[in-house]
This record gives sequence, structure tokens and C-alpha cells, in this order.
Amino acid sequence: MKQVFELGIRHEALFLWDAWCVQEDGIVNLFALSIPRYDPDGHPISPDNRNAYPFSVQRFLSYDMGVTWRAMGVHRQPNPSCLYQSGNIWSGSVACLNGSLLEAFTGIKVTDEAHPYVQSLYLAELDSQFNEISVHCLMSSERDYELIKQSGYSLQPKEHLGSVHGEADGSITAWRDPFIFGVDGKTLICFAAKSVDGKPAMGLLALAGDRYDDVCLMSPVTLPDTSDFTQLEVPKIVYVDQLSCFLLLCSTTNRQSETQPANEVDTLLRLYMSSDIQGPWRSAGTSSSIIGGVDMLFGAAIMGIDDREGRLICVAPYTSEAGSDCSLSFAPRFFIDLADIGTTQQICAYFE
Repeated sequence: MKQVFELGIRHEALFLWDAWCVQEDGIVNLFALSIPRYDPDGHPISPDNRNAYPFSVQRFLSYDMGVTWRAMGVHRQPNPSCLYQSGNIWSGSVACLNGSLLEAFTGIKVTDEAHPYVQSLYLAELDSQFNEISVHCLMSSERDYELIKQSGYSLQPKEHLGSVHGEADGSITAWRDPFIFGVDGKTLICFAAKSVDGKPAMGLLALAGDRYDDVCLMSPVTLPDTSDFTQLEVPKIVYVDQLSCFLLLCSTTNRQSETQPANEVDTLLRLYMSSDIQGPWRSAGTSSSIIGGVDMLFGAAIMGIDDREGRLICVAPYTSEAGSDCSLSFAPRFFIDLADIGTTQQICAYFE
């Protein structure tokens, strides 16, 4: 019998973080990264040490737009037969586009103990039961290094790619968290990256028709307040007819070093708006991009738009700093009123 959770997901056996979902006809499939709460000997695993373990992607199913969730088990694990996802897997997305179920995700290659985080962007075709039909490495920070640099992105020197110490003893290089979506019949992927000056940026890829091996890397997209944070993570984009614009929901941190304890790092949810994917983007609040009312939530996803109430329906897990009862588990769903976007100084989310 599958586990059922109400008002969030507090899994007794798993830590959960980073959310992405696909929704059709009110049925939501939610995905999240996970590791066990205990090692094989029964000893507790520290959430702050989770990068030392292989991740799995868990899937959850909801028939009531996130009020309750049913655990569906492991969706994806590292694949030793695919070089650039043999070490681990990180966050991604799933979308139904042009009649196909597509998944974009981050593959991790371990070069050696000093370089365990070489990141690549993958695309998989799935069947109706979310099983993998095929998989393609779209863009690897190692394999496509020169193209990436020529396209205006920042990567550390090639010999230091995936360094356990991050880039220049800073945070881990960003080439990850792909979010796949469609615009005017085109398939696009945005992801976490850095621009040539080393500032956080949103990367963009375009797929040429049905040929998943034909990829166009577009210039990085900058945001108006990148001086306020060092890392942009898990971006999500949705077009809202009521506002006639795109919304970008993302998470940010001001991490300076991978050796920093979690309690020294600010984690925030931010919201931006634009009439064009390539920008310019502006803060969804007239004076700030920071979303209020969602303290200690990170890696959020937009489940859908409630047209009757005029609001976004969102879901996110708590950070590891949220206390033992909540740490790396999912909060109840939250909402953002569309009428506030672009009209109030700061967007404030709320729970019901």
C-alpha cells in the first residue's frame, strides 16, 4: 500500500529537497531529490552532508492539486552506463510537450575525489508511466566546454571543473537544474548558470524540432538584482495569460564557499516577470524580487494557475535549517495572488 501524505510531505525514511512537477487535468506528478535519513547501519545521515551520497528522484502523485500526496517510489537514480550521469543526478523538470513526455535533468560525473561535481544537462523521453524510453546528453560542461565559454558563460578552468572546493574556493560551478518548457511551438530549457563576469545568470537552450541532438545554446540571461546573491538555482518559467507575461520563479543563495555551514547562508525564493524569455526581466514586486511569507522554503515549483481565484499554486520543501520536524520535507502548498504581481512593493505568499 502506497504512503499518503496530507498538508505537505514528511517522509519518515527520506530527506527531500528541490521540487518540480508536471500537471495535466488537475493531476499533479511531483518530483524531488532524496537520500535516506539513515545509512545502511542505521546511523542518522546529516542533511548538510548529503552530497556524499547518491541521490534518487522520488515521484509523488496528487489528484487534488497538492492537498494530499501519494508516494510513487523511485523515479530516477544515477546511471553507471551513462558517463556524465554515472556519479550522481541533480535537479531537473518534466513537461508534456507536443504529445511527448520529456524530462530534463542534471547528470554528475565524478572525475576523482577532488572533482566530484562535473555537471551536464540531460534530456530523456518518457512513456506514460514515466519510464525512460531514451536519454541524450544535451550539453556537458566538460565535453562542450569551449562552446559554453564562447557563448558568454562562465566556467572555471577546465582542469578544475567539478572541484569539491567550488570555483576559486567559492560555491560549486552552476551548470544545472534544467527546466523544460514550450513557447510558440518551440522547446526551450532554462537552467542555473553564470555569465562571463561570474555573476549568477539563467542559461537558455533551444531544441531544434524533434531532434534532441540538435541544440542551440543561447546567451545567458541576466536578472536585475544579481549583485544581491551568488547562486541562482532551480528556475521555473510559466506564461500567465492574465498578466500577458512570463513569470520566473527561482531560488537564490549568497553562499561564498562550499565549506560554509548552512546556517551562514541565506536561502530565498524570488519571482520575476518579463514579456520575453530573453528579457529584460524585472522584479515581480515593484521594489523587490524576494517573495515574503515563505521563510526556509527553497527549490519551489508552480503546480498550476487557479483561474477562478487568480493565483499561482506552488509547492516547496523546507531547507535543512527549518528544524528537525520540517527539515528537508515538503511544506503545505502556498499561493501567490496574480493581482499583486507588478503592483505591490513585495510579493507575499500565503497558505490556506
